Amino acid sequence: MKEKKIIIFIYPAAFAVPFFIMLIAFVLLKIYPFGDRQILVVDAWNQYYPFLVELHRKLRNGESLLYCWRLGMGSDFASLTAYYLTSPLNVLIAFFPAEMLREVYTLFTLTKIGFAGSFSAFALNKMNGRTHCFVIIFSTFYALCGWVTGYYWNIMWLDTFAVFPLVAAGIFLLVKEKKYKLYTLSLATAIFMNYYIGLIICIFTVVFFFVQCAVQKNGKKTLWDNFRNITLFSAISVMISSIVTLPAFVGLQNA
Repeated sequence: MKEKKIIIFIYPAAFAVPFFIMLIAFVLLKIYPFGDRQILVVDAWNQYYPFLVELHRKLRNGESLLYCWRLGMGSDFASLTAYYLTSPLNVLIAFFPAEMLREVYTLFTLTKIGFAGSFSAFALNKMNGRTHCFVIIFSTFYALCGWVTGYYWNIMWLDTFAVFPLVAAGIFLLVKEKKYKLYTLSLATAIFMNYYIGLIICIFTVVFFFVQCAVQKNGKKTLWDNFRNITLFSAISVMISSIVTLPAFVGLQNA
């Protein structure tokens, strides 16, 4: 019962701490809507935000998500969506008026950073084997690491960054306890939400798998069994995410 109470406290706290630290930073730096500065810089202004506006229009008007005549002289919207717009949060923009999309962009950025903290806390507890409230500190370190402070305006990368700790925890559980569900679903989700960062996570998976096998002191048979398992479930993850990656691949071939 005591552990359940700790869990109820830890994960919301691990979400809230980086969320509000970043929010306070935005307020102090006078980032819109708290001032005249904004996070819509470089490609965020020229690409990410216009694509989000177009998705908002399509969702509100019930238009096709496969093609768009408003971008350039016509564009394959499915492959564009696969890279820029597959965040589950983007579905929620349909409930906001168009004039609030800049505020929504900022809110989504903060929310994804918050989820990075919460998922990191979950992963640390899983790999530690017990629930401890100190993980809030270390999960905040992850959620607000140098990569985030440098690239937070690349909003389409933040979802996969948030899910990344779950992939690491999934590998740990697969090697140590032969549990495969967390790894399979988290890796599929990571690739689905952004295949570019998802590819980098796949490279990490290979390295971290062998590190875990060494740490767990796998013998030849156990190492082979674990290698077979991670290969199988990695393939399943890739197949699940192919609902997004295949249209993107076809679209890029025809570009």
